[in-house]
Amino acid sequence: MAVSPITHDLDLPPSQGVWVINAYALSFAAFLLVAGRLADTFQVRILFVLGLVGLGALCLVTSFITSNKYAFFVIRGISGLFGALIIPSA
Repeated sequence: MAVSPITHDLDLPPSQGVWVINAYALSFAAFLLVAGRLADTFQVRILFVLGLVGLGALCLVTSFITSNKYAFFVIRGISGLFGALIIPSA
């Protein structure tokens, strides 16, 4: 599982390591209905490309974070929002 190397690299206790996954999952689930409504309102292709570009850029940013664990959690949460844009438009 990917949580173990991430907690080791960021020097997190195991109890905070679960938030690596939860930050993405909670923001993804919370924004999924809103993203579906946005896909009904606007063009689906625009939201799909916006979601892909945003998610790709934030995944690239998270790969360069080495010491600030709170910035890592925030960026993972924001990437969940962009991930939620992809699902209804796919």
